[in-house]
Amino acid sequence: MRRYVRRYVQPGDTFLYEGAPDLDFDVVTELWFDDRQSYDDAMIPLGQSEAAQLLAADERALFDMASIRRFVVDERESVLVE
Repeated sequence: MRRYVRRYVQPGDTFLYEGAPDLDFDVVTELWFDDRQSYDDAMIPLGQSEAAQLLAADERALFDMASIRRFVVDERESVLVE
C-alpha cells in the first residue's frame, strides 16, 4: 500500500444541489496502491488469517457495516491547460 488517507467532511462546507439527500457519512478513507496487482495481493490475506477474522469481528462491533460502501476506482488525471 502506497498511501492510507482519511478525508473528513467539513459540515458547513458541503455543497449539495437542491433536493439532494443529506450526506450519511463523515469520512472518506482512501487506500492507494501502485497497480491492480498490488491491490489484489494486499486483499488476499484479509480473508485468510486469524488476525483478519478478529479484526472483522471488531469492526462489526464498532461500525454499522451495512452503511459502509467500498469501491475500487481507476484514477485518470486531466492535464490542465495554462
